[in-house]
Amino acid sequence: MEKLINRIVKRVIKEATAYHGSDADFSDFDLAFVNTGAKNQAYGYGVYLSYMEDGIVGYGKNKYIVEIPSDDKKYIEGDKYYKSNFLKNIQKKLYNAILKYDDTYTGSERELWQDLNSSFENEINGELLYGTIESYFGSDKCAAELLYSWGFIGLRYDNNGYKNVVMFNPKDIKIIKRE
Repeated sequence: MEKLINRIVKRVIKEATAYHGSDADFSDFDLAFVNTGAKNQAYGYGVYLSYMEDGIVGYGKNKYIVEIPSDDKKYIEGDKYYKSNFLKNIQKKLYNAILKYDDTYTGSERELWQDLNSSFENEINGELLYGTIESYFGSDKCAAELLYSWGFIGLRYDNNGYKNVVMFNPKDIKIIKRE
């Protein structure tokens, strides 16, 4: 009964429980330590968490139990294929961001738009979306920061049956307990 009540409360307050394994002792997550643990940032830049407690086995002696926002609209879903309306919106934002941060496209804006059109002409999943953004900026950190600036707080993905998430900003993670 207590577990059911906790699940209902979490839905109402829009938080989800997740887990993080590490050999480090800390009271807050810090992106300065990205790539110092497992060193496998295969799904993007940020803090890696699992929604499943056994998903952190082997990542360190310390188990961190955390809460993160559960609002689905704030996450890119790695295996979800996004439709053209969503992708066109992302394409416009990406086009403007590229022009703002990279002057190599000055004078060839039309070619950039055509290139983006070909990248976003078909439905693509969240992992490919992240990878496309990363390829234009040459950095997974830049891709995470850009997506965060657009209102996305993380990328959810499935890895060998484990539901996991990469959180782009540690401010969105609240440590509840360390064991």
